[in-house]
Amino acid sequence: MFAIGAIPANILSLWMARIVRSKGLQFGIWNFQVPQGVANFVRVFRSEPDAGRRSTYKLIFSGFLLSSAWCLVWFVGFILSGRSS
Repeated sequence: MFAIGAIPANILSLWMARIVRSKGLQFGIWNFQVPQGVANFVRVFRSEPDAGRRSTYKLIFSGFLLSSAWCLVWFVGFILSGRSS
């Protein structure tokens, strides 16, 4: 069940990284760099003048957050249950 969220989260993260890097900002691939990359994506998202592109960025960001939350819920559930799923 964890992978159901992890695969889309990684795909959306790569998509966000491509968008951020095309604007000349950094989006690291390592876990400790992801919060800065997400902050850069939000900066790009907020500064986008085109409403259509901004709604696409919002959809990407929402999907990333939803997928990450899904992973977190299943990870915590796995840890608290004490058994493998």
